[in-house]
Amino acid sequence: MSIFVFAVCAARGDALLVPRRPHALHGSRRATKSAATASLRMSAAQQELRPASLALEIPRQAADDVLAWASAGGRGAPPEDDAATFGYDGLEVRRTTSSMMTRQQTSLGRTSSKDWLHCLSTWPRSYVLERIKNPLAAIVGWSAVVAAWMAASPAAPAKPLGTGLHTLVGGALSLLLVFRTNTAYTRYWEGREIFGRLATGTRDLVDFVGLYRREVGARRADRVSALLKAFPIALQLHLQGFRFSSAAAGGAAGGEAPGASSVGEKEVLRLFRRVGGGADGAPIPLETFLGALRDMPDVAAALGVPTDLEEAHALDQLHLLKFDEPRSARAPVTVNELAAYYSPLQLWHALRQAGAANRDVASRASNMPLALCTLLAREIKAVAYAGDDFTTRERLYVLKRVAELRATIAQAERIVQTPVPLHYARHTSRFLSVWCFTLPLCLAPMVPAYVAPPVVGVVSWALLGLREIGLLIENPFRRSLQLTMVTDTLGREIDETVALHRDHGAVCAWN
Repeated sequence: MSIFVFAVCAARGDALLVPRRPHALHGSRRATKSAATASLRMSAAQQELRPASLALEIPRQAADDVLAWASAGGRGAPPEDDAATFGYDGLEVRRTTSSMMTRQQTSLGRTSSKDWLHCLSTWPRSYVLERIKNPLAAIVGWSAVVAAWMAASPAAPAKPLGTGLHTLVGGALSLLLVFRTNTAYTRYWEGREIFGRLATGTRDLVDFVGLYRREVGARRADRVSALLKAFPIALQLHLQGFRFSSAAAGGAAGGEAPGASSVGEKEVLRLFRRVGGGADGAPIPLETFLGALRDMPDVAAALGVPTDLEEAHALDQLHLLKFDEPRSARAPVTVNELAAYYSPLQLWHALRQAGAANRDVASRASNMPLALCTLLAREIKAVAYAGDDFTTRERLYVLKRVAELRATIAQAERIVQTPVPLHYARHTSRFLSVWCFTLPLCLAPMVPAYVAPPVVGVVSWALLGLREIGLLIENPFRRSLQLTMVTDTLGREIDETVALHRDHGAVCAWN
């Protein structure tokens, strides 16, 4: 009954104080769902006057729904919201509309059976189809020539090529394609596991340094956190083939070079003009920007646009990730929005937070992730012993975690530097090409002339597409894995963890 009293008070606009007991908020799953749109507010005065209470408010419409359900005797399912997302700002629970949730699910690349019509309608804009359109067009054109020849020439043989040959070798071709795709997917999943271990190690390290913030030192703890924040971004760019220019470091290691704070911003302005932005900073029309993403794979990789999403959906995902709100439809792309997506700029900001000396050393290294691990180990080695609070045991624990981060570099580089054997890839490509080009000779005598080209085209599209998918995910770090989501989430978590430990240290010092 407590949930009904809760709803009544909220509908009347009365303040309601709920005791902070475990069963008060978790005793009923249905009650929790019916209050999913609540906005939680707790001021400092409430914390001092009522330390065991939490002030809650609920929207009037949600309260009316609960009261209507209660007046009906609680029969049927309780009222539920479409979805709710929990934000950290002020412990606020923000309601999400159904349309927004649909865009989120679509942008995350997750599909369901009901999306079949959308998948068919976007077929002409498929990224895989774009990559195989040349051989596919050649095969369809050849099948049209064969079909026309069979229909117009009376001297054409009745069966230029029987179906037995394709039946015999079709099984071997299928096995080759299956093994090729399975091998590529194994590499794809191994890449995701590597970044999973990286995320775990980074979280452990930043939390450990935060716990020993007093022994490590506030400034050194902030530098370590900044290096940990830069490491996932640096590894992502390193695996994608980007190199951080040593000229961006600027000046001596001991000081800030003139204008160094705008090095990343100047790079963003050059990129902005390259993708269609005006010299005066005029926004880029949306269609122009999406076309640039399609035509410039290096730009799409730097902005974190994956290959398995449409450019518009990928842009919606990036905007939701960076700004925590859906993007306005058809809105042009501004230079500030582009800067938020540009991964090298995020890396530059993290390096500047790590200190001028660390920034210059890392930016001049040919392998920046490896240099960051070395800088992390140096920072930990420089921590002085603090009695029983920080001893050799704690130092070795942190250095072991740094070594685990260093190991992820070698594991990821192994995938990038060791592609599938070239002989295997070429033989599969040649085998598939011969099979597809000879397929019209089997089908032309069996079907009408106008049916053979479409049938051959669909079969070739399926087989060529399967092979192309294997090529795409063979190197998962290029644009297959959505690494920007991983690195951005880690960056936010690091900032939150540092702020949490910093606030806790201030409270302990005050006490």
